[in-house]
Amino acid sequence: MADTAFGTLQDGQRISVTIRRTPPAPETETFEVEVLGGMSVFNVLERIRDNLDPSLAVPISCRIGKCDICFVKVNGKVRWACTEPATDGMLVEPAPRYP
Repeated sequence: MADTAFGTLQDGQRISVTIRRTPPAPETETFEVEVLGGMSVFNVLERIRDNLDPSLAVPISCRIGKCDICFVKVNGKVRWACTEPATDGMLVEPAPRYP
């Protein structure tokens, strides 16, 4: 698994991202995503939506960690998707208050 600091991902690196969608759908789906260095979870979700699965809902956010629209659970912890560094092997789920 990659380090959690921004800038540890390399341009062109492929990471595995598992997404659990809004309940009642308990299943997960895993995507292999080509990333650029410094991508956030939000950037990766956009890349999945734009290139791999257009049915993925990605809320628009401020992209600077000031609002709470992009809250998601990343590996079990609620985080801002726009400021959380993307990592290989991460599990992304809806945050409890934003199904």
